[in-house]
Amino acid sequence: MWSGPGTFVNGVEGTDGFIVDWGAGAVTDRPSGLRLFELSFHVRYANRPVRQQADHLAYVVSYAVDPETGQGYVYLPGESDAPYRLNTTAIYRGCEGNWFRASAAWQTAFRTFVRG
Repeated sequence: MWSGPGTFVNGVEGTDGFIVDWGAGAVTDRPSGLRLFELSFHVRYANRPVRQQADHLAYVVSYAVDPETGQGYVYLPGESDAPYRLNTTAIYRGCEGNWFRASAAWQTAFRTFVRG
């Protein structure tokens, strides 16, 4: 989650990501009726004292897979969605409220852990 638009390394905004294929842009033609998954990302904030370094919910997205093509899609919650405030506290990307194609790496990882 710590990559792509809204993230910076040495003052340069991220363009690549593990979950979203940012280069493909927002999707306007995602098939409807796909099974949805809610993905929650938990992190530990290393800049906190050791006793406070418990897992914290940091980001939530929706994920859908087209069973015919295998293409995955990631939705970044928009302003009217419950996870929006949580997500934008961690990273404001400026493209919330849109579906994106999932990266090939994410699709492979997802298939490894989720069947059916």
